[in-house]
Amino acid sequence: MRGLEGRVALVTGAGGGIGRAICSRFVEEGITVVAADIDEGSLRSLSRNTGSAGRSAYPVRLDITDFTAVQNAVMDVVSRFGSIDILVNNAGWDVATPFVETTPDFWDKVIAIIIAFLASDDANFITGQTISVSGGLTMHG
Repeated sequence: MRGLEGRVALVTGAGGGIGRAICSRFVEEGITVVAADIDEGSLRSLSRNTGSAGRSAYPVRLDITDFTAVQNAVMDVVSRFGSIDILVNNAGWDVATPFVETTPDFWDKVIAIIIAFLASDDANFITGQTISVSGGLTMHG
């Protein structure tokens, strides 16, 4: 992952396992990381535990299903850092429930979280790469 020093990355779902690992690695590589998550506690922990040589992730509490909040966050990041070179679309949500017990509202929420940021006009602010992360949950029973 060499050659990315000085770039700016926005990582959604930054407080969880995959997002946290991505943030840590990006910070190690010298990337300015904007860590976005709806969970403020996990962002505080990430901020304390990520980084070396004086570098850390810049935490932003963000509900990516809130269009206005996404617009404001993107404008803030671009204003503060000049650009967003890398978007890691990592946010996701699920509940371990058998499929036949789910509702349309459940799936609306899952889909809204997964595609919310990419569906916004603010994705046009990305000057480089977009990376979408997908996880899976399988229930047997």
